[in-house]
Amino acid sequence: MAPRHRGRERGCEALRRGGRYNRREDPLYGRHDLFTWVVRERTFPERWVFDGTGTSGARAKITYTLSAQNQGTLFERELVYTMATPFIQVLDKLFLGRRMTAVSEKALARLKQTLEALA
Repeated sequence: MAPRHRGRERGCEALRRGGRYNRREDPLYGRHDLFTWVVRERTFPERWVFDGTGTSGARAKITYTLSAQNQGTLFERELVYTMATPFIQVLDKLFLGRRMTAVSEKALARLKQTLEALA
């Protein structure tokens, strides 16, 4: 099932500085988490910074950076996150970190595919 989020309903407004949207994130440890994302920084078209807080108490910051490289564009995604409880933080160090990396790489691939389709 595709994740649901309200950003599509609000169109580009959600991608402006101060814009907010909700997104049900993929489960890392068996449970989905509803995140509220806020655009903290937007330097179009080079950089977007989003801060998110999940209903579980988890927090995340995602930074997208675009820069010219050779004949194309280098698109980078940085994810910094904190799990909600000490127990989940231990699981993250042991197991979940690898899953989070895989989820992050999938998200970047989906975004790349979307952007290329628009070009």
